[in-house]
Amino acid sequence: MTPRLKKFLLKAAVGCFASLLLLTLVLVIVGRKRVYRGPMTEPAAWNPKTDRARVVEEARKLKGLWYDPAQGQFDNLGGRLGLIVCMDVPRLAYRNAGTSLKKLLEADYRAHPEHYGKGDGSPGDPFFDRRARNLYSYCIHNGCLDLSGPPEPGDVVFMSHGATAGITHIVLVSSVGADGSYRVVNASRDEWYITREEDGATALARGWTFRGFGRPLKERARRR
Repeated sequence: MTPRLKKFLLKAAVGCFASLLLLTLVLVIVGRKRVYRGPMTEPAAWNPKTDRARVVEEARKLKGLWYDPAQGQFDNLGGRLGLIVCMDVPRLAYRNAGTSLKKLLEADYRAHPEHYGKGDGSPGDPFFDRRARNLYSYCIHNGCLDLSGPPEPGDVVFMSHGATAGITHIVLVSSVGADGSYRVVNASRDEWYITREEDGATALARGWTFRGFGRPLKERARRR
């Protein structure tokens, strides 16, 4: 790599980071009513008996919130200012319904750290429970990943860019039709960074690959 190319790439990287930082601040300042200002207290434990309807109700309260364009960068500046990422939809919905995905993942990690990748963090990492791939790992190893469906309200949908790529997106199922079609609450960069409720097929049509329904509330899930 030539010095000139290195200089160009460095400038491009700095410009990219500056643009993300500026966009993050603009979203917070311009849309102050579109940032999360809800409960912050984490429930004491995971409760598999949590009411699915309550989970969906809490997820729908997140509609209209801005998505964090920096995705946790800049020491999670966007998150601390109330912007959310995709995993925050199920994380906050379950938490505000009275149960803790964070405690669920932490307990599974302590029992089976081999379930999680080396780059996926561990309990104590502020992003451990905000990574969709960690909930995916939990579901794979605990019998609550469903590849066929139909889902139930309160389930999540895992997505990736390709059938063998890592999990990089997650949405929460808000309703299911008699024909098996379903709607989701989705936080992403699409649709002007606004969290919304939409058809599950619409979300997948943006280039995502379906990787399964996550069903942490399903009674058949094995608790190892």
